[in-house]
Amino acid sequence: MKFKRHVQIMARLRILHREQPDPARMPAQQPPDHSNDWMEHRSRRGLRRLRNATRFSLSGLRDAWRHEPSFRFEVQLFALAVPLTFWLGDNVIEYCLLLGSFLILMLTELLNSGIESLSDRISTEHHELSRRAKDLGSAAVFLGIMLVLLVWGMLLCEKVF
Repeated sequence: MKFKRHVQIMARLRILHREQPDPARMPAQQPPDHSNDWMEHRSRRGLRRLRNATRFSLSGLRDAWRHEPSFRFEVQLFALAVPLTFWLGDNVIEYCLLLGSFLILMLTELLNSGIESLSDRISTEHHELSRRAKDLGSAAVFLGIMLVLLVWGMLLCEKVF
């Protein structure tokens, strides 16, 4: 850490004194290695890119279904909610609110699962930042659940009372 800070200070001093860095003391720049370019697919355009994006998205949904019990539960609730939507809602706006709230809940669940997977990949040891990231993801899912309860509760109260 001290060496890195020292290098930063020296770089600032060179700028202040308008010194040119000594090429003999600088490391030689090597050409970039493109043999394993994992971003190669980003250069594709059109239908091929759309096909790849769709394939990756479906793979993510399949992984969520296989490995995330909470996502499976939310999808099952969504399947039950679809017919209830047409009984509870009176117009297209209400249908969108009812089904959209469930879609937002599933979206936050997917994001939370991604955060948890990434945090576990980095380290399974307890770390304050990992705990905070997981708790924030869990809070997002909680707010999604509150949104579903609010929308469905308000429209149910309007229908019943």
